[in-house]
Order: sequence, then structure tokens, then C-alpha cells
Amino acid sequence: MIPNQNPEQLARDKIDAQLTAAGWVVQPKKKIDFSAGLGVAVREYQTSVGPADYILFVEGKPVGVIEAKPETAGHHITTVESQTEGYANAQLKWVKASEPLRFLYEATGVITRFTDARDPKPRSREVFSFHRPETLREWLGQSATLRARLQGMPLLNPDKMPASALRLRDCQEVAISNLEASFKADKPRALIQMATGAGKTYTAITAIYRLLKYAGAKRVLFLVDTKNLGEQAEQEMMSYLPIDDPRKFTELYPVQRLKSSYVAKDSLVCVSTIQRMYSILKGEELDETLEEHSPAEQLTQPKKPMPVAYNPAIPPEFFDFIFIDECHRSIYNLWQQVLDYFDASLIGLTATPDNRTYGFFKKNVVSDYSHEKAVADGVNVGNEVYLIETAVTKQGGQLKAEQQVERRERLTRRKRWEQQDEDEAYSGKQLDRDIISPDQIRTVIRTFRDRLPEIFPDRIEPNGHPPAPLGLRWRKAFGSKRTTSNSVSPASSRYGYVSVNLGFGRTLGHSGLCVCNMLCEQCFSNHANCSPLCVIPVCQAIKSRTPPPEPRSWSCHTSLVRFTAKEPRVPKRNSVGVLSAAFGFPKSAWATRPIVPAS
Repeated sequence: MIPNQNPEQLARDKIDAQLTAAGWVVQPKKKIDFSAGLGVAVREYQTSVGPADYILFVEGKPVGVIEAKPETAGHHITTVESQTEGYANAQLKWVKASEPLRFLYEATGVITRFTDARDPKPRSREVFSFHRPETLREWLGQSATLRARLQGMPLLNPDKMPASALRLRDCQEVAISNLEASFKADKPRALIQMATGAGKTYTAITAIYRLLKYAGAKRVLFLVDTKNLGEQAEQEMMSYLPIDDPRKFTELYPVQRLKSSYVAKDSLVCVSTIQRMYSILKGEELDETLEEHSPAEQLTQPKKPMPVAYNPAIPPEFFDFIFIDECHRSIYNLWQQVLDYFDASLIGLTATPDNRTYGFFKKNVVSDYSHEKAVADGVNVGNEVYLIETAVTKQGGQLKAEQQVERRERLTRRKRWEQQDEDEAYSGKQLDRDIISPDQIRTVIRTFRDRLPEIFPDRIEPNGHPPAPLGLRWRKAFGSKRTTSNSVSPASSRYGYVSVNLGFGRTLGHSGLCVCNMLCEQCFSNHANCSPLCVIPVCQAIKSRTPPPEPRSWSCHTSLVRFTAKEPRVPKRNSVGVLSAAFGFPKSAWATRPIVPAS
């Protein structure tokens, strides 16, 4: 057999290989056998306007056309789209098509562009490779395309209610509404810039829920760059309770955090590190330790990135949407191949975008919520710095000759005493690195304790006096200098700082405002209709120093007691003591009240 030689024939050899990898049976026009497979691609098929390079058949029915061009035509491949449309609208020989062919491709063997003629305002987009026959059959059975379904999504807040009524902050409502408007404008990439602590992950899960429910998304990928971020996202999805359904998110839609190369076909949401997804596409196993740190923190990078190849188990159309956490890092260079592989809309989440981030997402910023805005809205706390300096930190010090000095080995921490042979000076930069001065550390801590009223001049006790030093209050309430992770310090409650555990392992702090302002402002007027997230009874108990009411739905979201969602439990013994000491409640008020998750 003589191999093809001219550029267009060489391109067709590559296209044949790509079609075969995607599950198509490639046949010449003189040996057509529609029973050879689910999808058949016939070369040089005759039409009323001349032979088409490829006609695609699914279950014996014509569904698409491919216009092949040489590799050198890649820079102007979109100019031949009208030629592809001509073949799609032409009459086919030997078979009768009831309507124009729907799926249109232009390909060079290096670049492939695709158009779905049933999309609203159809336009081509670049794809990694051809879609599988099973995918086209599935799309043919749908009443509307994904982009058409996006056009019909209901508004997030058509009645213009306060964002708190939707269990959202104002910035979250704006981000989701603008993101959905971006989808309706057929923009494949969008960037959500939101300050740390403002709720990016919660915003993303709310958007994912609406895409699955109202747009019929097939599958969504939540992409992270460290194992820890993946675990946090999974826990938050497990805790997420939609506003219009009593069931939790994971009860409605199967969620899988990828821990191996196995991806369940029935998973509608996958959580994965970009390292693992890259290894899956490469067909390689991944050492779990490589997921502990972000790829952006790697000191060494491969000289030549290994290219991602087509994977029939995870085809490019596997995900409809990809949400990328911390998208300002780890999605460039080697790792960008993962995103370029999938035929999906990309949504970036970050608090600190840079020029690369803006460029990657085509400057389509659907949320611009900076730290300054978050502080102004009371979502975050300002980061003013109170500097405490000592003479040693500014000027350094000196070890005197014949002075006994304790020396400690860095590795073994073994101690020994030595006599200083001669005077030795040290600088402030050497403190806590080469030299440790316990007295200097104690001086800083005591100064912080004593200057607390000066650091927080606007914080006044209920009796109208400035707050007492923190250390005195801490020891009085807890009997020690430390408290357990299950408690809220009295200093925090008096100063208007309430720490709330949302039930997924992450603790939110809110300074200066009651935590109710964050989660459930609507229940100030009518607590009976409040959402299960309400923590107002606890906040009121903290303020009034009275035992909280009978638990209904409040206990599972406060940091007063930790619990697992699977089993009810009562406060630990140390928690009871801490709570009693902090708020003046009798121990019996807590010991007899079981803490149960909200239904």
C-alpha cells in the first residue's frame, strides 16, 4: 500500500486515526456497512454539490459532516465553515436525510472546530478531538441543546428579595447572576474574583446546583490543586442545603472526589486535583503525596511537557462545566493541557487574579469583589497592623564573654550549656532564627495583653468601661491560658466576635457584627420561618448570658459544639465546663440537651 503523500491526504490520515480513537468506524464510499458499528464515518461521500470529505452516520442515519483541510490551512480554518454548511444542506446520495446535517466539523489533523447547528446563534468552537458516536446519539435525543437550556434558566432572584432570603450574601448573588448572564451570552470562560472569606466555594456550589437542576448539565468538574482544598470542597458539598429542596446537595446529585484513576459514570460532580486529572488523561498512576502541594510551588518543572492524548474513558465531552479553584495558579504551562482537553465552559475562582488570569478568562470578570469591598460590607475584618517593637528587635543585643549560654541542636533539639569565650553581637534579624530570647517574647506578649484597650479603642464593656486586659479575662473564664477548639472565648463574645463552624470543617469568624447578619438576617422579624442555618438563638444566648432555647435547628452550625452529621451527640465534658464558665450557664442546662443535626 502506497502511503499518502500530499498535505491534504496526510491530514486525512491523521483525521482517520482521530475518528478511530473516538469510536468511529472509518469506511471508503465503495465499502459502506452501517452495521459495522454505532458510528460510521464514510470518506468521499457523494452529495448533490459534490463529494464531502466525511459524512458521519449514527445508527445508519446521517448526522454530521467533516471538511478536511491540510495542516497549513489551520490559521484560516474558520473561512471554510460556509463550505461545510453547503455539504450539510445538500442532498445525500443513497440515503434520504429528513433535515440538514446537524453536527459540522472542520479539521486539519491538528486543529478541529465544531458547530452544533441547533444551538441558539450557532458558532464554531475549537475542540480537542471529534465527539464519540454515543455522545451525538445522546444529543440527538435531547429536546434542546445545552446552550439552549442555558438560555431558559430562570433568574436567581426574580422577586428582588434581599440576598439573605436566598441564604446568600449580596456579593454571592451578584456573582451567580452575572455568571448565568455570561452563559446566556455564550461566553465559554468567566472569572469570579471574590475576597478570601467571602464564600467563593459556597457561590460555586450554588451555581453548580442551578446548572444541574435548571440547565440539565451532564457532569461538572470542581478542579483544585491540592488535596486539602479538594477535601474542603467535598465537605462543603456534603453540607450544602438548597433553599428549594429539603435534601442535601449530595443526596440530590452524586459527588465523587477522585482518589484513583476510577471515575464513576453516575457521578454528576467530580472533585479532583489538576495533578490527578492530568495523570488520568495520561493513563498513569499518581503518587498521592504529589497532591499535598500546589504544582505552582514545585521548584522544578519538566523541560518538555508530556502532551495529553485522547482518552476514550474520559472523552473531551465528559464534563460540561469546570470550576477552577485558586485559578491564579497551577493552570498554566504543563497543566493547561487539562483544561484545553475538555469541551467545557471554564469558571475561575480566585481572590487574587493577575494578568495571566485575566488573559486566560478573556477579561470576562463576572464578579469583582475585592478585600476592601468585603471590609466595607462587614464580611471581612480590616487588616490594620499594631506593631510591637522592643530594643532587642530594633538594635539587637550582645552575648558577654564568660556568660553561660544554652545551645540547642536544630535537628535533635539536644541542649547543652557552654561558656561564651568572647563578646558576640547579634542583630534583630537573628532573633528566633539563630538566637532565642525568652524575655523578649514575654515582653511582647505582656505588652499585647496590657495594650488591648489601645489596640481596640472602640470596644467598650457593657458596663461602659474599657475592656480589661485579655489575659485576666481568659484565666478567669477558663482557668488556664488555653481553651479547647470547641469553645468561644468570652473575650470574643464580649468584643462582638463570634466564631461559627459551618459543619464542614471550616470556621468562619465575623468581627463587629453578630453572626446572624451573615447567615439569616430574615429571621430577625420572624424566627419561626427561619432557615435551618439560623444561629440566632445561640447569638441571643451569648449576648444575654441566658441558656439557649430548646434546640430546633440551631445547634448543628455553631462552633459551641462539634458533631458529625451521621450521629447525634451531646457536648463533651470539657465543652460543658467551658460553656458554663464562659456564659454562666449551669452544667445541667447543657448536659440534658442532646445536640442533633437539623433535618
